[in-house]
Amino acid sequence: GHEFLVALRLDHADALFDSGKLDQAIANYAEIADRYSRDSHAAQARYNAAVTALQLKRSTDAKMHATRFLADYPKDPLAIDARFVLAESHLMLGAAGEAVALYDQLLKEAPAHPDVTRYALRRAAGWYLQKSYDLVIDDVSQRLSSWKNVADRAQAEYLLGVSYFGKGQFVPASEHLSA
Repeated sequence: GHEFLVALRLDHADALFDSGKLDQAIANYAEIADRYSRDSHAAQARYNAAVTALQLKRSTDAKMHATRFLADYPKDPLAIDARFVLAESHLMLGAAGEAVALYDQLLKEAPAHPDVTRYALRRAAGWYLQKSYDLVIDDVSQRLSSWKNVADRAQAEYLLGVSYFGKGQFVPASEHLSA
């Protein structure tokens, strides 16, 4: 009975999410994770609360849920993704240093993860926010040739352009910004 009940509650929270009732979905996911923390569905519920809060740009809530996920389920397969949610939350909250440290950790722990390019780009965005333009330029320039996705390459060119601009190097800035 208990296992079935929790699965049913998670299905209900997912249905709320699917129907666009994201605030209610977060509340239901959080309740499942809090009330049934030892159930096999609790980790998924906590992760879903974190991701949904991030989607709604509720950075403080996303940070709290991702932090709790990582504390309660550090070995869960979703821990890498929860760490990304935590990093994004820090970036959105203006804590670029914390975000950069988490992106570094992700790049070291999961070099073959399908989102590794996103981790590198988001770390570069964090460096840019810290005005560490040389780090952005060095890292992104080295990685750019291996990135095939057009959107990734466009974001990389933008980060390079604004970093050169930040350094007062307007010719390379304009080359990257018009690429």
